[in-house]
Amino acid sequence: MPSTTPTKPPSLPIHSTPHSQGSGSHCSYHSRNLQEHYKPYLKEDLKHRRTITFDAFLNDILHLSTDWIERNASWIREIVDTNLSSP
Repeated sequence: MPSTTPTKPPSLPIHSTPHSQGSGSHCSYHSRNLQEHYKPYLKEDLKHRRTITFDAFLNDILHLSTDWIERNASWIREIVDTNLSSP
């Protein structure tokens, strides 16, 4: 049986996160990647972080019309109210 003791991740280029290359069929299902393994990749990602407004996200990323919130206000309110009243 393979050991489940965490090992130091191999030295890879920063754009190559664990299990990001190739097919999932050759991944080790017995490995246990810890948060420590991903920190270098997360730090690199955060260096290039960009922020946008919620409205810009709806319009530019989801390609919703600029009046989407107004046209769906009652539906959104119903969802919010339902979730607020749930235990």
